[in-house]
Amino acid sequence: DHKFQRQGFGKKALSLIIKEMSKNKQCSEIYISYEPENYFAKKLYEELGFENTGKILDDEMLYCLKI
Repeated sequence: DHKFQRQGFGKKALSLIIKEMSKNKQCSEIYISYEPENYFAKKLYEELGFENTGKILDDEMLYCLKI
């Protein structure tokens, strides 16, 4: 819903997911993808430490966060 966008909810939620996944000793990487024209997703993922893998998956940019 547009009225809840750009208020930091996504960043907070993704930060909590990363924190939980980091507790799993078998998890060393987290992958995420987004549509290339979604500048806000790109910015959010990069702020949280995700890096571009240089790969495209189902027409989406694939990013990875090494834990």
